[in-house]
Amino acid sequence: MFLGTLTGMHSRRSGHDNSQEAPINTLHSCVHEHVVRSSQSSTKTTPPGAAMRGGIAPTKIIIKEDAALVDAVVAQCAQKWNISDADLRQALYEACQRGDIVDSNNHRLCATSKLNKGQVIYLHRSAADETPLPQLQVLWRGDHAMIVNKPAVLSTIPRGSYIARSVVVAARRQFRNDNIVAAHRLDRLTTGCLLLVTSPHYRRSYQMLFQEGYIEKQYQAITHTTSANAGDTCEVGATFQWNLGMCKPTQSLKVYVDRHEKTVDTVTCARIVALCNRHIHWCLEPKTGFTHQLRAALCHHGTPIVGDPLYPQILKLDHPYNTHPQMALHAKHIFFQDPITSRNISVEAPLPQWWSALCKNS
Repeated sequence: MFLGTLTGMHSRRSGHDNSQEAPINTLHSCVHEHVVRSSQSSTKTTPPGAAMRGGIAPTKIIIKEDAALVDAVVAQCAQKWNISDADLRQALYEACQRGDIVDSNNHRLCATSKLNKGQVIYLHRSAADETPLPQLQVLWRGDHAMIVNKPAVLSTIPRGSYIARSVVVAARRQFRNDNIVAAHRLDRLTTGCLLLVTSPHYRRSYQMLFQEGYIEKQYQAITHTTSANAGDTCEVGATFQWNLGMCKPTQSLKVYVDRHEKTVDTVTCARIVALCNRHIHWCLEPKTGFTHQLRAALCHHGTPIVGDPLYPQILKLDHPYNTHPQMALHAKHIFFQDPITSRNISVEAPLPQWWSALCKNS
């Protein structure tokens, strides 16, 4: 089992939006967690071995006991990554042959290299692009950040089976800047305004805008009508404020509303802007930022989003919603005061070309 091919196991086993994939028994799903923490939280000088390759950050591993490389990594990581010793051992041998495992000075290591307790090594991830990455449309560009129009075919960050096929990697390659990170996340199938930070010294400043609620976001959505429709008369201009407790159980692909597990309070303001046949057109303003908040809230009120492969039920891999993703949720508008320049930034993202067909069909 190859480190490169392990990346594909994630999508074959879960088969859905990588932004909601639960931990799967693969090396790659664990790799993502290490990379996100290291690449988005630190602005310290990067050791040569930790330098990105093709816009993709490596995994940092701190050796716990003196041992040969393969023995050391298998002993401390196989159980944590929930992968068999044999599969991990084989993957590590082949990674060493490709030169994908290096020390802090970027010296290649072999499977039998003697490592010392406390030594740091880096595992680089091989990820061939299935298809060329699309060019990102820049909607706004400042000195330290930019807003792009995220397409549905890319995840926000490198993870799951979408190591290379992510907005962050596409932006790093397109703009030749390995410092680019996302200030927030959109689900892989959600399109529209995505704020990227281009300067490492200002990452926290932009990311805190979202954590502290200083960003105004507006989404558009088209939903099915399957029940009482938001708990009231369904008419154009009707407005709602949904205060819901949400939770995402460990290893669950979906978010659940008002269950007995520990929940997080969410607030969503919604307005019906049009009614067409059996569909509702919505303007949505999330006041909080929980995973799948809009998708789960709409489904909870009997109006699941058109094209959503998770809500109300998880669809099979060969369903059109998975093979030709066109989920009708679009991050239309974003407004904030630039934390560096204090200028007011207001940006709108044009709808995907396929959106008009959804509107005609609805």
